[in-house]
Amino acid sequence: MTFDLDPDVKFENEFFTYIPAREKEFDIDILIPTYQHEKYIAQAIESVLMQETKYRYRMVICEDCSTDGTREIVLGYAEKYPEKIALLLWKKNSRSVGLKNAQTGRRLCNSKYYIGLEGDDYWLSRKKLEKQTSFLEEHFEYIGCVHNVIKVDENGNILHGDYSQYPSREEHVLTGDDALAFKHEFQTATFLRRNILRDWSKEKRDRFYSINANGDNRNFVTLCL
Repeated sequence: MTFDLDPDVKFENEFFTYIPAREKEFDIDILIPTYQHEKYIAQAIESVLMQETKYRYRMVICEDCSTDGTREIVLGYAEKYPEKIALLLWKKNSRSVGLKNAQTGRRLCNSKYYIGLEGDDYWLSRKKLEKQTSFLEEHFEYIGCVHNVIKVDENGNILHGDYSQYPSREEHVLTGDDALAFKHEFQTATFLRRNILRDWSKEKRDRFYSINANGDNRNFVTLCL
């Protein structure tokens, strides 16, 4: 099941309500899928709001019918920052109706650059978006760029310095060969990339979303080839 969604137009159906951001024309779309993240979602949103950047960004927050206080927190932020927050509010949990929260929200992201930020992750650097976007503006030979992360528990205590799944590498370039070998050596919330999907036809995007594969691996292979 697919939907023709315009990120600038309010939309409602039997599954969800979409409320666009008040402003239009953004440089970066930040997709924030969230479910049962009452303890964490405010920190995720605040880590975006603290960004010091000349680039215009929009948060597309997709709230998947949580049963805790996640939705109330998200609604509060959208009321306070309507110019930069768009909301996708599910009427039932997306999985219960055979749909996918993040994938549906991804269709609303049509800015030049795109990044995903899970509702229980957050950014540390105020210059993250500025540095990464400026790098891609200056280096057209790259499709995206990433950085290292640290892993913390629910209280913010550091578990170890570098997330062992994503090794620290200086000036390391991932290629198409790495993609085919599924060497997905970065954490999703670090990966700012060019939004190549916005130039695809609806038919091509639908085929892409219909692929039954791990989302991160599918995205990485598509971007690198």
